[in-house]
Amino acid sequence: MRRLSTWLAVAIPLVLGALAARSLTLPEPRAASSYSAALDALLSSAPPRWVIVGNSKAKQDVNEAQLAEELGFDGTITPVVLNGSTAPAWYAMLEQRVFGEGYRPELVIVYGQLGALLRDRVLSDTELHNIEGLAEKPSPILESRVFGLADGAVGRAHQRAFRLHDAAVTGLRERWVETLFGPPPTEARAWAAVYGADASVRSTGNTRMVPGEATTSAASMSEGAAGTTFVDAILRLCHGAGARVLFVRAPVGAQVRSRDDVPAEVEAALYAHINAAGASWIDLHAIPLPAGAFRDDFHLLPEGAAVLTAALAERMLAADVAHGGVVRATPPFRASSVVRKGTPPGITVGAISALKERACGWRAAVSGLEGLDDEALVAAGLGLTSPFIVEVDGEVLPGGAPAKDFGAACAGAAMMRPGEVRVSTASGVAPGTLTLRVTGEPSVTDAKGRTTWWVPPGTTTRWTFAGAPPGESPRVEAVVRAVTGAAATMWVNDEAVPFTPAGRVLRASAPVPAGEWRLGVQAGSDSWLVVHSLAAIGSQTSYVVGGPWAETHLLQARPKFAADPAPKQVVAVEEGEGLWRIDVPEWAPLGDDRTRAVAGKRCSPVEGSDDGSDFAKATHATLAQVRAHSGGVAHEGGALWVWRRAAQAAPAWLRLNPERSCIRGGKYFPGWLYAGDVAAMTLASKRLGAHPLGIDSLAVDAAAFGGDVSLDVVVRKRVHGGWEEEWRGAAEFVEADGRGGVTLRINPPLGVEGKREVELRVSGGYLLAFDVVLSESERGAAAGP
Repeated sequence: MRRLSTWLAVAIPLVLGALAARSLTLPEPRAASSYSAALDALLSSAPPRWVIVGNSKAKQDVNEAQLAEELGFDGTITPVVLNGSTAPAWYAMLEQRVFGEGYRPELVIVYGQLGALLRDRVLSDTELHNIEGLAEKPSPILESRVFGLADGAVGRAHQRAFRLHDAAVTGLRERWVETLFGPPPTEARAWAAVYGADASVRSTGNTRMVPGEATTSAASMSEGAAGTTFVDAILRLCHGAGARVLFVRAPVGAQVRSRDDVPAEVEAALYAHINAAGASWIDLHAIPLPAGAFRDDFHLLPEGAAVLTAALAERMLAADVAHGGVVRATPPFRASSVVRKGTPPGITVGAISALKERACGWRAAVSGLEGLDDEALVAAGLGLTSPFIVEVDGEVLPGGAPAKDFGAACAGAAMMRPGEVRVSTASGVAPGTLTLRVTGEPSVTDAKGRTTWWVPPGTTTRWTFAGAPPGESPRVEAVVRAVTGAAATMWVNDEAVPFTPAGRVLRASAPVPAGEWRLGVQAGSDSWLVVHSLAAIGSQTSYVVGGPWAETHLLQARPKFAADPAPKQVVAVEEGEGLWRIDVPEWAPLGDDRTRAVAGKRCSPVEGSDDGSDFAKATHATLAQVRAHSGGVAHEGGALWVWRRAAQAAPAWLRLNPERSCIRGGKYFPGWLYAGDVAAMTLASKRLGAHPLGIDSLAVDAAAFGGDVSLDVVVRKRVHGGWEEEWRGAAEFVEADGRGGVTLRINPPLGVEGKREVELRVSGGYLLAFDVVLSESERGAAAGP
């Protein structure tokens, strides 16, 4: 008996320890998320032959039906996308929901920004939580590289032990605190219940990640060999299942294009890895797109998506990717060096004098810089990108400061004015010395991240590039803006190529030499040049320097309307104590539910009043909030709901907001265009001067309400005291499409001399306009002799 008890005393702890160890180290079961279920339903409805995987850009930028049609592909191209995701989530979707469910697509197209492709960890806790909802099956890669369990079983044991400790100790501590001080607020308790002990809230170093908090540090992008990124994991997964892989680099808006750049050595390593694996790579990040192609800085509108999809199909057809052909990854034309040769002119600064007594502002006269002051550069569409550096007593002051920073502000800043430079010292002490010189760098970047390449008089800016890819015979097309003067020369290696002037715009074209080559832009002795675009044009266009030039946003200046909406007398029905309902079936499409779905906020333009003059701009709320007597107005469907105090009269009049703005008390953006509206905007020649190549595009970003809407656009030019029609165009918006974009081509382009009037006429329904933009073509798209 004693022997048995001794044996049990040893065996029972061993068995319990083994069971505990097994419990702690087994992979944790996870429940599929609603997104996973929706993705499963999509894939099962038509088993895919091709899949396109990525974030929201993969869905909005690529038209699958158009791609299949242009390639003559008779199968299914299925989008496997997760909004806001990067490479770790793309791998999870492929591993868990595609190959893990038994699907065997022939081709996997991985579409996204280069930065998103090279991410080797998740950007936010939201993405982490989404991946957890995808990963029902065991996955060593996801466990080690996404969920942080680098030691496998040991890591799982540590994590679960931590949770048990946290649940016991933290729970006990919180009970004592609640006993002494009472329970926490309901919202805090609910937050803790959802996220407190959940795996989606994790510690990263000393930073606690909370839902929705992005971790966008550079550390989350791999800077090592491509074999350590999810690119390698995706390649191994797809090739192991017999699928071919095509990586497609997506374009982003010029304002954020620099954020998608990576070090040249990282890019070269990525291409080498893809080529060694026998996969394909198509770079579309710099293809010419129509002006106004982007919905925002990242996503393309339908017209832009059509252009991109056609370009993708063309590249795939050229290499016969659909039938096993491969597009090798080749580095784009990327400058290995950019230098300025020559010495910019010196600048003489006059005596320093005070702007006003007992103030922090001072001025000094300068000469020979006409047209280069801050105001002139902004008017020319160049923004605050002055090529000058201002030093006060040896300290460099930030330039481009607004006028309010001078005088009593003591802001420690500088600004260029016509014929003078102004400074404001932080100390309030008068400057002892003030100097002005040209920046030593060839480019200047403003506060919005826009880069301008300057070529001062008597200097040459020179780019050095690698040779053209095999089989390519591109030409370099250059467009230069002469801010002052007009003398310029392009050099290709040691051969001079003259620019052809067209007003202030200068153009040149030359073949790209074999092997490494140099491109220089040289300014004459009195010419201040800005490089508008350099584009190497071949079968695959690669921009050397590119981006949009200038845009004129018509709605930022409040339009003038032909007439204000007339008030309408209505009958209000009391539904309860102080709650009134007004039936407005004719305005049903403008309800807050629809406007919120399109614009992200309740902005029905319907307003009410209890008399014929004082139209209250009430806050639009939900019907539940109005029922709760919290005030406001709820416009749901064909009825308007209003709560009034007993002392207030029943609402008796309605009309559409004459300001037409979706932002109460703010600027006209976004704004309503009602059925029958005629909106006119006048543009001075000074404003149009920001478009040196002329205006050849009018882009409208809007949503239709109340049916299919027609927008007629007329541009008139001021001639001999009257207005002469210069161009007319029309766009159609379909209500069912939601928010969409239409780009109208203006051919021949509008000139920039003289005053213009732009008139918008709406019929067939209502438009909620987010932007109306006049612009010239994307840099390089129209470049040529």
